[in-house]
Amino acid sequence: MTLHYTPRFLFDGHELLENRVVKVDDGKVIDILVVNDLSENIQAIKLDGILSPGFVDLQVNGGGGVLFNDEPDLLGLKKILTAHQQYGTEYILPTIITDDINVMVRAADAVCMARQSNLEGIIGIHFEGPHISAPKKGVHPDKFIRPLSQQEKALYARSDIGIKLVTIAPEVLSEKDLEFLIENNCIVSIGHTNASYSTHCSALELGASGFTHLFNAMSPLTGREPGAVGAALNNEGAYAGIILDGYHVDYASAKLAWKIKNNSMSFSESSKLGRLYLVSDAMSSIGSQIDSFQLFDQTVLVQDGRLTNEAGTLAGAHLNLLTAVQNAHQHLDISIKESLKMATSYPTEYIDQNATIGGIKIGSRANFILLDLDLNLIERITN
Repeated sequence: MTLHYTPRFLFDGHELLENRVVKVDDGKVIDILVVNDLSENIQAIKLDGILSPGFVDLQVNGGGGVLFNDEPDLLGLKKILTAHQQYGTEYILPTIITDDINVMVRAADAVCMARQSNLEGIIGIHFEGPHISAPKKGVHPDKFIRPLSQQEKALYARSDIGIKLVTIAPEVLSEKDLEFLIENNCIVSIGHTNASYSTHCSALELGASGFTHLFNAMSPLTGREPGAVGAALNNEGAYAGIILDGYHVDYASAKLAWKIKNNSMSFSESSKLGRLYLVSDAMSSIGSQIDSFQLFDQTVLVQDGRLTNEAGTLAGAHLNLLTAVQNAHQHLDISIKESLKMATSYPTEYIDQNATIGGIKIGSRANFILLDLDLNLIERITN
């Protein structure tokens, strides 16, 4: 059955458009028309709001009371995905933080099973560690931080788990290690690192392409040593995720990063701007009523919208992408269009330039969300 959607506004992943009709058949967009071109005898479904592609979140540790490290199985993935779908996120990279190799393998197996069973929202996996810097480990457990071994190489070489995003500290890996990851189709993101600016630039030259939760758990930008933050901001091709909850990054710092990465006229005209994207870094508390949970041997508390261990260290985020998009619009003072790009087309372009998610175009998946003009979620629309 062919359906015709006529929203008040269509956000197609790039532009906010009026007077458009989205034609859907068999779960895919088959055409986008101007309203005046629609035949009079066709009954269209009118939508009062902004029709947008579902959000894409590349860093999801948990949700619905489940932490992926604790439940690295298909049922755990389903609970996590369902928790985030109620906030407009349709596609996720479930994230395993630094842990035992057996947990990492079980997580990869679960993702493989999810993809084989057509759990559409699971697009791959994010390994955040274990090849990170101890001084910038955050709440990652010391005992599992380690160099790259043959066991991890076998895991990263798998071709049955979709997108493979691997967060590493470049000071921990050799050039050969980085080359191995790139050759095996891993997207290498720099994070939990204390390395110098020059070390990060070398890693980018070797094929690393992004930075994990910009400003957090990385060497800072200073006058004499630009560090990881300086490398992320100064490299026009590097992508960077950012946790926009008002706790992990001050909004003034986030606004500066947005100006440089997404709105800068200083980069070459040939550079495709739009490198700063939103991540939730969500833990199990999202989509649940829990006020605390265990993370390895630590108790993490949910207090005033933030997650901290008993020492006060941030431990992931109590955040969803819908709130992050709203925060971008309200606190960074950027347009609805630019705010939505940070949760749709920008993260999608980072992981796959040819993906059929993160936008509404002919051939794309017809999984939409409908938002009001204040960016509140009205409903999910799945086909």
